[in-house]
Amino acid sequence: MPETEVLFKKKTGFNNLSVTREGSIVTLWNPPGKIKQTSVDIANPTLPGLEYASNCILSLVFPPNPKSLLVLGLGGGAVPMMFYHLCKDILIDTAITGVIIKK
Repeated sequence: MPETEVLFKKKTGFNNLSVTREGSIVTLWNPPGKIKQTSVDIANPTLPGLEYASNCILSLVFPPNPKSLLVLGLGGGAVPMMFYHLCKDILIDTAITGVIIKK
C-alpha cells in the first residue's frame, strides 16, 4: 500500500483544507482526514473517485449527442476533468459557487 503524502494544507477563515496523494490518487479533504470533498486518480482521470462523480456520468444518457455541459460548483475539479476526458467534443462550463460571510 502506498504511503500518504500531504501535498497542501491551509487553514482559512472558513475551514481547514488539505490535499493528499496516495499512489496516483489525489484527494481534497475538509477538514483534513475527515471528509473527502473530491478524489481523482491522476493516472486515469476518466474514472470517478467518489460515488457522486460516477452518478454524474448518467447525465450523458438523457440528451442524445449533447453539445455543452454546465457543472455547478468546482470543488476539486474532478467532475469537469472526468467529463473532459470522456467527451472531448463537448463544451464544458463550470460555475464556481460559494458564499462569503464576514463578521
